[in-house]
Amino acid sequence: MSRNNLANVLVAEGKYLEAENEMRPVVEVCERVLGPEHPIALLSRNTLANGLQGQDKKDEAERLYRSNLRVEERVLGPEHRDTLRSRGNVAWILLSRGRYLEAETEYRELLNIQQRVFGHEHRDTLRIRGQLASTLRYLGKSADAEVELRQVIKLSERVLGPENPQTISSTMELAITLGLQDKIEAQPLALRAWEMGEKVLGTNHPAMQQFRPIYEALSSGK
Repeated sequence: MSRNNLANVLVAEGKYLEAENEMRPVVEVCERVLGPEHPIALLSRNTLANGLQGQDKKDEAERLYRSNLRVEERVLGPEHRDTLRSRGNVAWILLSRGRYLEAETEYRELLNIQQRVFGHEHRDTLRIRGQLASTLRYLGKSADAEVELRQVIKLSERVLGPENPQTISSTMELAITLGLQDKIEAQPLALRAWEMGEKVLGTNHPAMQQFRPIYEALSSGK
């Protein structure tokens, strides 16, 4: 588990190749010693898939996510937290691959389950709502995404706090969504999101690197 935890830290820092190199031998040992359906083997494959996705090795990452999901639905049940995590991973990789309609369907189905199982204010529910909003934005539904994000941010600030990374991420997403609609609020919100992210995450964090060009464009008024 300690190597898995290390790999998770590497993924969070954007060191995806290091995470992959850390996890490949772990997955091999877990599957051989514990069996491919053991919870630790499933967890290890999920961490490896996260590292692969970060390197755009999306085919292998998707295969691992879907393989885990099939096992967890059968062994743990469709409403188990690990199963829901894997469904979220499948939805996320669909989004990252530009399969937006498939991602929207997956996110909406997942969100219905999470709201029933965890409640509307649970951090996992809020995270999936934020990712659904991103999907809506990519589909050109910026107004719908804005409505969703405003509700998510309001709940996140109260439940998680305004400086929680999840809240910051949703704030960044709202700034982008407002910018696409040429709303004047986009510029000050982008500044606020950047300052919070700089304070909490640091400018080298992957989320900050992704947000930087949008922030700079909004700040310059382009």
